[in-house]
Amino acid sequence: MFPQVNMLFAEMETEMPELGRHGLAVAHLVDELVIETQAEVGSWEMEAAAMLHDYGKILWPAKLFFKNRRDLSQRDLEIISSHPQVGRRIVAVRWPDCPGNLLRLIEAHHSPGGWFPAQILAACDVWVACHENRRYRRKAVPERDVLHEMLRVAPEHIVDRVLDAVQGLPMISSMASCSEQI
Repeated sequence: MFPQVNMLFAEMETEMPELGRHGLAVAHLVDELVIETQAEVGSWEMEAAAMLHDYGKILWPAKLFFKNRRDLSQRDLEIISSHPQVGRRIVAVRWPDCPGNLLRLIEAHHSPGGWFPAQILAACDVWVACHENRRYRRKAVPERDVLHEMLRVAPEHIVDRVLDAVQGLPMISSMASCSEQI
């Protein structure tokens, strides 16, 4: 892994530890699926993108991490939806030689289109995010909603692979049982 990845990740984790934990959980899950992408994107790029995909959130006002979705203003929603582009720009400035695929993955993690590596990152991000304890969420996300959101960002064969992968990962499986207690 490049030292720049570690530096950027440490900064993000210091600013908001929850972002660091989320990035590591997504990276752990992505790592289980990364073999399939190696022709186009290297495994270290996939892992680095998973760690840094929410880097744009370090500029969010703290209130956004606590607000329930129902209470978000139009401006809040604009800030939230722009974090992939903001993250890509900040990483590109802070790491001028950052590989293009890594930047592209950061930007595409909510809108992967037909790009297979980004679909994997997006599906893993959704699964982890829906199974984490979140300050604004009082109960677990229903599994049908998790599946619906995963299918919004990735085709069924990728969603199936993510679901297969989480079954064998103790850390990820315990995260799921934790969320059921919320």
